[in-house]
Amino acid sequence: MEDLAHKQMFFCTCKIATMPKTLQALLRLSRRLYNYSVYVRRKNTPLPWRWLSVEALVDMKFSTMSDVWSYGICCWEIFELGKRPWCNYPQLTLDFISDIKNGVRLEKPNNCRQNYFDDILFPCWKHERSERPKFAEIVDAWRTKTKTSDA
Repeated sequence: MEDLAHKQMFFCTCKIATMPKTLQALLRLSRRLYNYSVYVRRKNTPLPWRWLSVEALVDMKFSTMSDVWSYGICCWEIFELGKRPWCNYPQLTLDFISDIKNGVRLEKPNNCRQNYFDDILFPCWKHERSERPKFAEIVDAWRTKTKTSDA
């Protein structure tokens, strides 16, 4: 799945159901990257800006690493029991983009353990996409965290 860019991953698109149905729904919204690592969006249709990575907001470039960013936002939503991310920004503004570019990130959700936030969610929002964890690393981190006694 490293060759797919979902580009619209946010909580309401992720059905909590059996894995095949969820995966099928997500794949319908994705784009195959083929020999490229980045998908550049050309159409002028609205996107869920609260879930977009720096490079998606600024350059409309989507990749599996921009999906990792969105995944981190989805996890934040789950821990916040469905609260809207960035609710202090009622709409997309240049201030929001500037804040994201300058390193402003969501705070730790109330229902999230500190080590989950520090080791799983927060790394998803690194400015440089090459520094973000791959999905396989995120899965391993969840497995490790949920098996340890401090989970």
